[in-house]
Amino acid sequence: KSDYYELYPHQDDGGYLAGLVTACRKCLQTLPSYEAVQQEVLQLAHLYIELQVRKHIDWAVRERELISWAEVEAANYEDIYWQEFAAASGSTLAVFALFALAAGDEVCVEQVQAVSNTYFPWICGLHILLDYFIDREEDRQGSDLNFTFYYKDEAAMSRRLKHFIGQSHAQLAHLENSTFTRTVVEGLLAMYLSDQKVKRQKLQKTAAALLDESGPNTWRVYRLCALVRRFF
Repeated sequence: KSDYYELYPHQDDGGYLAGLVTACRKCLQTLPSYEAVQQEVLQLAHLYIELQVRKHIDWAVRERELISWAEVEAANYEDIYWQEFAAASGSTLAVFALFALAAGDEVCVEQVQAVSNTYFPWICGLHILLDYFIDREEDRQGSDLNFTFYYKDEAAMSRRLKHFIGQSHAQLAHLENSTFTRTVVEGLLAMYLSDQKVKRQKLQKTAAALLDESGPNTWRVYRLCALVRRFF
């Protein structure tokens, strides 16, 4: 039995965390093909843990530790900066996509790799970079870490976000059924860029360029999200 609080000053949570782990394990046991995706899921979970450990340590060493770790990991991928790899590691979308795949029968290695490579690092990176994009002013005021601050300027940030959009769409060709994942990509852009934070920070021009990069259907989803936000 794991002691999840072994190195934590507060020990007793009334059994909450152990109960949560047990519940999650029971859910995974219901997935017919979980064994086929297990290693990929564990690898992604490992990256997530490594990121969070470094992201929440003492601020005096946080940046150094993050860069040191992410530069080594990012070297395994083409055309990705350390902060972009770190951002991708903070998204759980790839794990969810693999769980969805595992809900089916007779999942093969090629399918697992296709889903994993489609989501990580590109769609996962786009997910978290967009989150940081709309939180720039908030994080600046709070002196919080924001991976988009490591770009030279807004133009450089826009170019890299466009690159992630392009790669996310390009990877769809490797999937047997790309419709849902295309909706994920378009939905991420529509959801984040329709947030009022974009207007408050005067980032509409950059947001429009990102929507253009993704295409007309993303604009349609964006307008729908903007309409929904007016009433909810």
